[in-house]
Amino acid sequence: MFTKTILLIIGAFIVSLPLSAETLVRLDEHGTVLAGAAVAWTEEGSDSVVFTLGAGYSSGQIAAQLREKLSGISADVIDAGNVRVSGLAAQELYARLSFIELKPAENLNLDMNAVAVNLPSNPIAELPDGSSSIRATEMQIAASDLGSPEKSFEGVVVEVKREKDFPFATVFVKITRLPELKEKPHTLLKAGESYLLHPFMLLKNSKDGMKTPDWSNRESMANVGVWHMKPGDVVTGEIMGENSDGFNVRYVVVKK
Repeated sequence: MFTKTILLIIGAFIVSLPLSAETLVRLDEHGTVLAGAAVAWTEEGSDSVVFTLGAGYSSGQIAAQLREKLSGISADVIDAGNVRVSGLAAQELYARLSFIELKPAENLNLDMNAVAVNLPSNPIAELPDGSSSIRATEMQIAASDLGSPEKSFEGVVVEVKREKDFPFATVFVKITRLPELKEKPHTLLKAGESYLLHPFMLLKNSKDGMKTPDWSNRESMANVGVWHMKPGDVVTGEIMGENSDGFNVRYVVVKK
């Protein structure tokens, strides 16, 4: 294994490195799980995952935040660096966790007398077998990956209406920019008006016979974010047609 080692030799003092809020894991546009506050994870069964936390994160603090922010799950401390989360199917759990920011410990204190940082020359190749999805690169589902720019509108979230079960939600949006394409259904939108938008969600049958989102579908994965929107968010999307009380939308996402 070829590695480059950087030795940082600095006087005897402590440097405080504050960490920003981070999601436990991330998902790329294909639904692949990527590292966040957790640097590794192991599925113990259909509804239990053990997460190994990165430096600067306390398992006790993370478990407490998860119990507070996620209903229907249990989060248990295994040791200082590992948390077990159970109660949801793994793919649904990953999707929900990818939108929930968690606060790290107050500060990460490093003794900088002698710090050795090992940088692999090929990080992906040197990961353990089966863990090639664990990368520190953030990949978001952007509007440009979902539809044609000339069909997109922009607006501001007025209200989010969440159903009982995650991730089903609708959203009231006030339109601020109309689509460039001048044909139906896009011409039905009026600037300054607010509409109730119904995001597209492809469903499939779970092992229990329940209807659940198909996480392999790009639009469904993007529309999970509607559940976490809040008033004032600037969003962009594409309508598909009229609904009895608004419009069906192919996607609607927070504008980056």
